[in-house]
Amino acid sequence: MEYRTKWFKDNLTDYKEHYVGSLYGLGNCCHKGLIKPKNIVRYSILDHDQILHYSDPTINLQNYQILGGRYRMISEKTMWEKPLSKESINLQE
Repeated sequence: MEYRTKWFKDNLTDYKEHYVGSLYGLGNCCHKGLIKPKNIVRYSILDHDQILHYSDPTINLQNYQILGGRYRMISEKTMWEKPLSKESINLQE
């Protein structure tokens, strides 16, 4: 696993055109480099006592097929509200 992880990190940009498929199939994608502050539209300060109740560190196709709806609900709604979020800041308001 260590070798595969290093290989992928070294070759990450070869897969940049697959971000839509990654979002659709796994519910996530990555970004290499800095994200400019002007591109951050909102963020949440999570309550560290609640994070483990909502987290699942496993990223694979089967896990997303089973729990994808839960992940989407957390990302779209729950992450921005109490008890998971202590504070939510929307920079577009």
